[in-house]
Amino acid sequence: MKSPAWAWPPFPEAEALAPLRLLRGKRVVLASGSPRRRDILLRADPRPPEVVIGADTVVALDAQILEKPRDAADALRMLRSLSGRQHSVITGVAVVRPTGAGNPGTERPEAEANPEAEAEVNPDAEVNREVHPEVDAEVTLFHEEARVTFLPLSEAQLRDYVATGEPLDKAGAYGLQGGAAAFAERVEGDALAAVGFPLRRFCRELAAIFPEATAPPPQ
Repeated sequence: MKSPAWAWPPFPEAEALAPLRLLRGKRVVLASGSPRRRDILLRADPRPPEVVIGADTVVALDAQILEKPRDAADALRMLRSLSGRQHSVITGVAVVRPTGAGNPGTERPEAEANPEAEAEVNPDAEVNREVHPEVDAEVTLFHEEARVTFLPLSEAQLRDYVATGEPLDKAGAYGLQGGAAAFAERVEGDALAAVGFPLRRFCRELAAIFPEATAPPPQ
């Protein structure tokens, strides 16, 4: 059997995953039905770790967004457009951290709890952090992009893949963690973002979301 052109990347080293320890003792809600995202998080730290994490992935080709296909014919159309070309896979992540009296150590000064000043989203910013006092929560938003190049694919390959049903619930009509691994010639950037959850970036943002837990002890 011919080996796929692309394989699941090695998991991040232990040092990069260290910020996941900040979730210990907290109940984490994954606001996603994706088994891929659940798998990535559980592989990183299987302990049941008060944080809500949401994520969504889209595929972009020539400034056109490819979401989940409507049906098999739409999946085939998307895959034909991706054959032999490079495209972007973008995963957006939202991390909601409860604040206020119910969560010691997270209270915000009244001056900082101005929704007009803090709830604006800058689409050009690398990370957006918004305080929403009306719901006692801080929301962190970020995204990560990977560039995926497909090999030139035959019509038979595409039809066989669509017939498996795998493309029908995936952005861009394919999943690198499944049969489409054989379609990818190369992946540039965070490959985990390409399969639904940018774990390395998530760990970096966790350290910023919980600075009180990562600050060195006072001398």
